[in-house]
Amino acid sequence: MVNLLKGRKNLEKVPAFPKFTTQDNALSKFKKLVRYYNKVMDISAVDLSNILEGLEVCYQWYRHRPEDYSGYKCYDFKDSDISEKVHYSVLSILIHRAKTKSDDLKDTKVFIAEGQKQVFAIVPQLAFSKESGFYSIKSGIDERYYVGFNSLGYILLKSKITELKREKGYDFEDAVNHIAFVEHNFVLNQKYSRQSSATIATVQSDKKYQDSELNKSTIFNQLGFRKVEVDTQKYEGKEFDYSLFKKVEEDFEAICNKLPHASAQPELKFRKLGKHKATGLYAPFLNILAVDVRNTESFIHEYGHYLDYKHGDKASESYSLEDNFEHIITAYSNNFKIISKKLEDDLLTRLMKASKESIPSVVSLEEKRLSSELELLKQTVKMYDYFTTPTEIFARGFELWVYETITSNSSLLKNKEDYSNRIEYTSFNGIKESLFAFFATIFPEETIKENNFAASRTFTPKREWSVIDPTNVGQQMSLF
Repeated sequence: MVNLLKGRKNLEKVPAFPKFTTQDNALSKFKKLVRYYNKVMDISAVDLSNILEGLEVCYQWYRHRPEDYSGYKCYDFKDSDISEKVHYSVLSILIHRAKTKSDDLKDTKVFIAEGQKQVFAIVPQLAFSKESGFYSIKSGIDERYYVGFNSLGYILLKSKITELKREKGYDFEDAVNHIAFVEHNFVLNQKYSRQSSATIATVQSDKKYQDSELNKSTIFNQLGFRKVEVDTQKYEGKEFDYSLFKKVEEDFEAICNKLPHASAQPELKFRKLGKHKATGLYAPFLNILAVDVRNTESFIHEYGHYLDYKHGDKASESYSLEDNFEHIITAYSNNFKIISKKLEDDLLTRLMKASKESIPSVVSLEEKRLSSELELLKQTVKMYDYFTTPTEIFARGFELWVYETITSNSSLLKNKEDYSNRIEYTSFNGIKESLFAFFATIFPEETIKENNFAASRTFTPKREWSVIDPTNVGQQMSLF
């Protein structure tokens, strides 16, 4: 199988995913994707073992094409195993016909088959007009080689399109749209991973002043976390509430053995996250789960991110990028658009009505309220890419799954009103059954029943702390 999600370059600045317009047909989208993949794929790291089908398609109209591609193997162009005649033929064609730059020659790959006079070169980049060029060159008195060449992005896409046609019956347009959809989802998840890791960097290091006894004695240490840190310093003159934290512990203990667990245990941090504009964070690269110490309702959401990245057998991929999750992403994204448009139209209609009924030149309280709701909705719509990031859909779906199948009353979850009214959750309407079936598949009940986490308690006395300046301002207090 051609895997377009592996073999990426390690770039500080990742190229932007191409933008498609209504004017783009399948071919123009394909060209944009070729340029994009040439920028992001590393020819020295990508797996080229599955591109023979693509080569066959690319050269099917040439009279001197090979009859059989099964014997072709991939070599580095600089490999000493390549004969001088083949090396000279490929070099000459790439320089004079493909106009390959010298820097790209050293990274070029060639496909050679014993007894075949046709050789195929894969170069890091190439002008689109020169793709699948096929030229002959005479070597010796009566020996002639045929050299074809493609860019890395082109041959990978052609091979993937051929695979999708064979396995799923896709035509060219459907295959291109599918590849673009999968890549866009991958890019969104990668953006999430990078941003969360960068954001959590400020809480990655342990705090200088800690309640080390609580960190050691909290039952979270016995419930699937490799390390726990709780920020108990005074905040705005208020002391940390140990009894409320005990409630958080009890809420998780009550559902711990009903939840899926991954073998890679995360680090858990309860910190003040106000300056991060979030009540929770999860960093896949660091495997750190952070929850705002003043508002723990994001706990299950972040735990969902953790499972998305760490629970599956494929260490380099996440559940939210699997093929059988794609239809949920599509349905959720469509629902989000439909619901937000319907809400906007409704608010505009009500706002116009309120304006007509109010005293001229005086803005009524109802107008202010509706205007505020409309502005909030517009801000939500602007975050469409965030809400439709696959791992965000997975984590919010996991929240609903826990809320409706495990517990509906917990300090680790949002309330019924949020799950019933907020767009990011109502967008699951109509697909919950499919969503829950997906979770039942990846989190089999028999596997969850094998959980045997048990916590023993030790008494945690109240500690005294000196007053410090607040680092941020929270809106909802839980443990203070």
